[in-house]
Amino acid sequence: MSQSFGRPSDQADAGAQPRVLVAEPDSAHRTFALEGLQAQGFAVTLAADGAAALEALRTGAHDIALISLDLPKLDGVQLIKALRAQEDLADLPVAVVVHREELTAIDQAFEAGATAFVSRPFHFKALGHQLRFIMRSAAQAAELRRARDLAQEADSFKTNMLRLLQHELRTPLSAIVGFSEEIARAPTSRNSAEFAEHVVKAGRQLNRQFSALFASSQVIAGDVAWDFDPITAKDLIEAVRASEDETAAAHKVTVRYGVDCPEAVIEADSRYFVDAVRHIVRNAIVHGALEGGRVEVIAAAQRGEPGGDRLTIAVRDQGRGIAREKLARCLAPFGQGEDALNRSEHGFGLGLPFARKVIEAHRGVMRIASPQSGGCIVTLSLPASIPEAQGAAA
Repeated sequence: MSQSFGRPSDQADAGAQPRVLVAEPDSAHRTFALEGLQAQGFAVTLAADGAAALEALRTGAHDIALISLDLPKLDGVQLIKALRAQEDLADLPVAVVVHREELTAIDQAFEAGATAFVSRPFHFKALGHQLRFIMRSAAQAAELRRARDLAQEADSFKTNMLRLLQHELRTPLSAIVGFSEEIARAPTSRNSAEFAEHVVKAGRQLNRQFSALFASSQVIAGDVAWDFDPITAKDLIEAVRASEDETAAAHKVTVRYGVDCPEAVIEADSRYFVDAVRHIVRNAIVHGALEGGRVEVIAAAQRGEPGGDRLTIAVRDQGRGIAREKLARCLAPFGQGEDALNRSEHGFGLGLPFARKVIEAHRGVMRIASPQSGGCIVTLSLPASIPEAQGAAA
């Protein structure tokens, strides 16, 4: 069990206090740490064992953890490994507490992911300065890692962009140039009208590809001013159906739409949100479903969830599925399951990454899975207002 404490005399500025979790098995040491760190301006959460500390870190916001290595249930090294396995705790600064005779244990703690160490006995004024220094250093290191990752991602994005532009635009550009040359050579021939139609078709294809590319890149880069308005589940699904009926017919795929909560309302920027769901459905039709197969698009109400009611939208196909190791690539820009230059369908591989960014901007969660039974299922979950008359989720 963990306990949280702020400075009673400074409740007004409690939000500005550095938040430290202290994991310490000895009750006297916990009390000593509580009083000493509160006096230095920290909001303190106490945990008597590793399991309680991990739960407190998972469920509460902390700026730093001060962890004793000799914890029960989960010892200090096990606790550090467990919290580093949590994506949202990967950058949390962790200082391990060691006695002077335990300095050999520091290597194990650092191998597990510790940021720094402090040794007993404590001088709390010095410890307060030390913890703040560790927090600043950890924040700077995390920022450098993020900058490095963004630079690597941008370089990969540029490389894939050039490769896919060459691949995807070659066909329509070749058609435009080739048929235009034929028209120029014989402008009054009986084939000129047919050639002109091919030019128009290729030009429209090129325009669609560029429009999709620019819209997706803008959303993925976070360069969007969102405009939220209410939209019902029924109107959302109908808009997607109207957009993708032609695609389903062209690929000889049956799409079954279901809405158990037609009047459920989400706050959405319909310019992008409908496109996000449409991308997911089209991906299932084009890449997931076998010819003559079926895709299901089901919207359902989830009442009484932690944090409020939610709307879930599940899109499932009956295709070959995706290998587990390739699932994450499907949500990365240009991360098509097949090699980009050897695919049977056109596209830049931005549909699912675009959809994920849009869903996250709407405070939602997007997950993709490929069950052993086959096919893929993409599930969206978003905050919603669900009228009392509506049923529970399917």
